[in-house]
Amino acid sequence: VTGRRMLGLQAKRLWGFSEGLSPMKLPEGTGYIDRRGNFVIPPRFANGWAFSEGRAVVDAGDAGCGVINRQGRWVVPPGKYEAFGSYSDGLCAFRNNKKWGFLDRDGNIAIPPAYEIPEVFQMGSNGPQFHDGRCLLMVMQDGIWCGIYISWAGKRLVLPDRVLGGGNF
Repeated sequence: VTGRRMLGLQAKRLWGFSEGLSPMKLPEGTGYIDRRGNFVIPPRFANGWAFSEGRAVVDAGDAGCGVINRQGRWVVPPGKYEAFGSYSDGLCAFRNNKKWGFLDRDGNIAIPPAYEIPEVFQMGSNGPQFHDGRCLLMVMQDGIWCGIYISWAGKRLVLPDRVLGGGNF
């Protein structure tokens, strides 16, 4: 780190680096810069989030959100689904018709949307995520919110009667 000023641009917002790229919001849109301050993906999105496993969620404005690769090409076109999480363990959570499922790195459905997860359990802007081949989800079972784990195949790994959390929210 030299301490020298990298950019002579008027950024509206600048994030930290992830996988060598940082989203940078200018008046004309959000793009991604490299560590030298050069735009690798030009500012053409309404908003953008950090790269994870070579993929980033971006907001294309009225068209909706989608997922791009490191070259700025669409992996999942905008507006196809309602919301996305970050990639983790090769999968990305997505919401369709208020139910969550998971996409593979190519944007194909790996686990169909079957889980209705309230906002409080969506793990912030990252959405539900896999870690070490498991994903913790909160689902409604007999009027109680229960914690379950699912595998990469979408199979429940914790028995439904094993309540990990619950209560009225």
